[in-house]
Amino acid sequence: MSAEYSGELVTDSLENMDCGAVQAVEGESELSVDMLNFHEAVSQLQVLEEEVLDAHKSLMEKNPRWMDTDDQLFAMSLQVDYDQDGEPKRFYPRPSPFPSDEEGSISPLATSTPAACRNLFATSDRTFSKQLMQRLTGQIAALEDVLNKVQVFREHLAAEEVMSQKMKRPVAQRHN
Repeated sequence: MSAEYSGELVTDSLENMDCGAVQAVEGESELSVDMLNFHEAVSQLQVLEEEVLDAHKSLMEKNPRWMDTDDQLFAMSLQVDYDQDGEPKRFYPRPSPFPSDEEGSISPLATSTPAACRNLFATSDRTFSKQLMQRLTGQIAALEDVLNKVQVFREHLAAEEVMSQKMKRPVAQRHN
């Protein structure tokens, strides 16, 4: 790899240079290993920044779907469990989960005791709470993924700042 320095690299980009090339260039130019490492860190920061932005965009796109699901779950929780006659409303007018008997009885719910109805509703409440738990767990996982990417980006940003402060800056010559 031949690279020449005349204010900028002509043949190779800094991102594609390996240590051997760095040493060869270092002898021929004012570029230092610190400068090349700095440019590599900046390139890595740009990649991480893109990942953070993509993850945030994905999260924003999921938000309306999450809101729709939340609305459905909330509406499910507002449905009347049963009226005073003991007839369940949450399952009406859906077909009964119980097989009909020979007499044509549609469902034992009409003749069930309030305790039997409560057991059915407890099952429905467990389904609701299970769906809500799954929904929240998925949302938390998505948020934690974005949070982790932001934390990694911030750590690299801080490291790049320290690296840039430690680099030797060329002293400008004064013309008197």
